[in-house]
Amino acid sequence: MSEFTNFFEALLQDRLNDIKISMIGKIESFDKEKMRADVTPLLKKKSRDQEVEYTVLKQIPVTFLAAGDFYIRPEYKPGDLVQIVFSTNDIAESLNARKPLESKKIFTPENAFIIGGVAKTGWKHPAEFSE
Repeated sequence: MSEFTNFFEALLQDRLNDIKISMIGKIESFDKEKMRADVTPLLKKKSRDQEVEYTVLKQIPVTFLAAGDFYIRPEYKPGDLVQIVFSTNDIAESLNARKPLESKKIFTPENAFIIGGVAKTGWKHPAEFSE
């Protein structure tokens, strides 16, 4: 391979590593009235020779089951693990039930939301949910 090809592949790989589609996070705080949470991504990025932690994502939307007048909302506690998803487009207008044009802000932290809880390794369900 040529030097240019190696450079281009390294550059492309570096840019692709910046695209985050989803990751596991830890709940820091949860507002069940607003359905928003502060969550710490459980992932580090290697920048040059240093490991860099992602900052806490503040007040990101939390999904819940909703159908007409019926809904079930989670009650996350600090330390709970959740799946964080990053939208392909800006979600601000969509959260106000508007249809925005597609944006160039793809998979960015300000377009994150929580889609559900994730069981920690070794998790056991509460006894009241036994068969």
